[in-house]
Amino acid sequence: MGFDDAMKAVGEFGYTQKIQQVILNSIQLFGAMHMLSLVFVGREPSTVMCGDKLSVYDDVCHMKPPCDNYKYGDEFTSIATKWDLVCEKSHKVGLAQSIFMAGVLFGNVHFGSFSDHYGRLRMTLIGLALLSVLGTLSAMVWTFEQFLVFRFLVGYGAGGVILSVFVLQTENLSSHHRALSATCCPSTFALGVMLYALMAYFIRDWRNLLLLSSLPVGAYLLIYFVIPESPRWLISKGRISEAEDILHEIGRKNGMKVTRSMINLSETKTTPKTDKYGLLDCFKTPVLRMRMIILICSWFTASMVYYGLTMNAGNLGSNVYISFALSGLVELPAYLFGFLVLNRTGRRKAMAASMFVGGVSCLSLLLISKEGTVGWESVRWQLG
Repeated sequence: MGFDDAMKAVGEFGYTQKIQQVILNSIQLFGAMHMLSLVFVGREPSTVMCGDKLSVYDDVCHMKPPCDNYKYGDEFTSIATKWDLVCEKSHKVGLAQSIFMAGVLFGNVHFGSFSDHYGRLRMTLIGLALLSVLGTLSAMVWTFEQFLVFRFLVGYGAGGVILSVFVLQTENLSSHHRALSATCCPSTFALGVMLYALMAYFIRDWRNLLLLSSLPVGAYLLIYFVIPESPRWLISKGRISEAEDILHEIGRKNGMKVTRSMINLSETKTTPKTDKYGLLDCFKTPVLRMRMIILICSWFTASMVYYGLTMNAGNLGSNVYISFALSGLVELPAYLFGFLVLNRTGRRKAMAASMFVGGVSCLSLLLISKEGTVGWESVRWQLG
C-alpha cells in the first residue's frame, strides 16, 4: 500500500485534515505581521518639529545647522520617532528590514536542513518558540543597535516557522490536495497583511504592536497535542510503524471504518539510511543544475518584487492603513486563479504565465506618472 492509497483509506481530506489545515494556516497570519512589521513599526513621521517650531519634513531636514532636537506629532510612535531615524538617518529603517531579511535567509536554510533531520513538527515548535520569545523581547529594547540584533533573530525564527509550517501542512495531505494547501498558505498570509493593517490602525504604539503580533504565537506551542508529525517524513526515516499509527488515528477521527491491520506501508519506498543528500546534490547533474538556477532566479525576482511593492504600499495613497490592507486584498484573486489553473495547465505553464504578466505589469507602471501621462524619462533611466 502506497502513501496516497493509505490516505484514501483513512479519508483524503476529512475532518481531521481540515482542522489541521486551519490551525497551521492561521500561523501564517503572524508570519505576515512579522515579515512586514516595519511598514508601521518603522513608519516615518508626517509631522516633525525642530524644538518647538513646527515645519515641513523636508524643511527640517535641510536646516543649517542640522537640527539636534527633533519632536514629533502624537498620531503614532515608531522606531523612527523613538531613535530620531529621520532626515540623514532615515536609511536606518531600511537597514533594519535588510537585517531582518538576512535572518529570514539563515532561518530558511537552517530550518530546511534541520527539519529533514529532526522532523517537521519539532522544528515548527522550535520556530514558534523563537518567534514568540524574540518578538516579545524586540519590543522591550532601548537602543537601536539592540533592535537590529533582535530583528535578525526574529527574522531567523519567522523564516523557519513559515517554511516548516508550509512543509508540514502539505505533507499531511495526499498528492491530490497539495495544490489546495499550497494555495491556502499564501492566501492566509495575505489575510495577515489585511489584519495587520487593522491592528496598526487601532494600535499606534510600535512596542504594543510588536507585542500583539508576538505573544499570541506562544499559544501555538499547544499544537504539539493536536498536530502529528509528518507521516511522509517518518516513512522517509524508515519509521513505518509510527506513520501507520498516525494514519490509523486520522482514519478513526475521520469516522472511517479502517483497522490498524488494514494500513500497511511496508512496501512504501524509503530512502536507505546510508544515503544522505544535501543541497549541493541538486547541482550535480546538468539538468538539475539548470532547473535549480532557474528556480532560484525566479524566487529571487518574485520575492524582490513582492516585498518591494508591499513594503511600499503605504506610499501608494493618502491613507497608509487602507493602502496596506488593499495590497493584501488584491492577492486573494491571484491565489484563487492559481489554484484553478495549477491542476489544469501544470506548474510550469502557470508559473511562466504569472511571471510574464507580473513583469509586463511592473514595466507598464513605469509609463504612468502621477499625472497619468507617459513618463518616458523614468523609463529611460530604468532601462539604462
